[in-house]
Amino acid sequence: MKIIQSFWSADRDISKDTAGWISPQHHLMAWALSCLKLREHYDHVELYTDQTGYDWLIGKLQLPYTKVHVVMDELNTYKKELWALAKIKAYSLQDTPFVHVDGDVFIWKPFPPALLEAPLITQNTELATGYYAHKFRPIIAELNYLPEAFDLRTSPTDIGSCNAGIMGGTDHAFYKRYCQLAFDMVDKNDLSKLSDQTLIDFNIVFEQVLFCHMAAREKKQIHGLLEKEYTDNGYLYDEIGDFTTLPYTTGYIHLLGQHKRNAMACNLMTRFLLAEYPEYFYRIKELFNTIVLPDMQTVIDTPVFKKAVPVSDDMVWPEIIEDVSDFNVLLNTLDKDLLLREETALLQRDYAGLQSNRFFLQPDNEVMIERDPLIKIAGLSTQVGNFLFEETALEFANIDDTFQVTILPDVVEGRYKASLLEPLDYVILACLEEKITFGALLEAVASAFSGPDVNAALSDYHSLVLSALKKLNVNKCVHIHFQ
Repeated sequence: MKIIQSFWSADRDISKDTAGWISPQHHLMAWALSCLKLREHYDHVELYTDQTGYDWLIGKLQLPYTKVHVVMDELNTYKKELWALAKIKAYSLQDTPFVHVDGDVFIWKPFPPALLEAPLITQNTELATGYYAHKFRPIIAELNYLPEAFDLRTSPTDIGSCNAGIMGGTDHAFYKRYCQLAFDMVDKNDLSKLSDQTLIDFNIVFEQVLFCHMAAREKKQIHGLLEKEYTDNGYLYDEIGDFTTLPYTTGYIHLLGQHKRNAMACNLMTRFLLAEYPEYFYRIKELFNTIVLPDMQTVIDTPVFKKAVPVSDDMVWPEIIEDVSDFNVLLNTLDKDLLLREETALLQRDYAGLQSNRFFLQPDNEVMIERDPLIKIAGLSTQVGNFLFEETALEFANIDDTFQVTILPDVVEGRYKASLLEPLDYVILACLEEKITFGALLEAVASAFSGPDVNAALSDYHSLVLSALKKLNVNKCVHIHFQ
């Protein structure tokens, strides 16, 4: 079975375009990790790309594809928003069984052999909820041409689909017919009146929805990698994007859609690349002169706490950072030689942090939790906090009307890593004046809560603390030690 990937730059500046990720660096690191994880399990992984893609992925990154086809420049007459055309073109060029794997998919185990023998393969099928019907019917209404196999006008919930994180199979003759119809849907309709966002949505129609309906019309079974049949209105991060658990369970991650901008996911993705393929990490890092700071974090709901136990004075920056320029002053006053002096230790810390993620699969009260000894906490004025963390829409910790951030030396970020600190995070760090067991930490944190007895909702409380601890572990603020 041949594994293929496709990359179409559409004349974008790869050094500046994020491709939906937090930064261009994360975009390239995703491609590197995706390719390298595939090569762990498969001897033949081929790339279909354009000249720009070749220059970056092969010339600069030196990714170990076994064969490269520079064919995607032929798509440059199409608008760049029609990104799925590159995948359609790659499918159309196959004359033998294949599996196409998106560049935001990462695997820790090979695909099941039985799956690779199936005629039609996708990541999973999707249950119609009416979401796609509501989203796509206005688009379909604007089309002059629809394939005969594509009648979507009968009921409000008839728009079934499947996710194309992986797609392929042994029935390459079906793919030839399907790809021709997909290109017909683009070429035979006047798309000039559609907005850029509508064109982006249209990709799902001519790739995933068409595939599903054409297979149904021809009475062909679609075989999904994932057993669960997801609904068409979204994929939860815990189910499809969580680097702390999925590498050890399903062995499959797909950072689709908004998950590309999940800072925790991007953080862990880069750490996996650094830990497992350091030469590729540094190769990408050296291509960029700027570091993406700070690290925006997703928010979890936290209960109101009575008061935070004050942390050690030597942990806290003594002055509130009132101006954005003062934040850089703070960073410049920290030990500039620390990264060089402690790089090996910091890399070992990062690698141990990845290995400790298994704790969250089966929490153990006897496991030891430790606060990072190099951590600093600083308060930012509302103006500075909103500026530095402008992509974080929700409110974070508000202690004395300031944002709280943790600052740690970090090899991945290249300098120091800043992460927003929430109320529950602050309490956990305050309770870790010394290394203690997870069970002792639960008891210590409970004493800082107000309101009803924590024991009345013990499972919810444990879940909150675990969620906060997972984020602190990802941000390298705490370390988990197994006996």
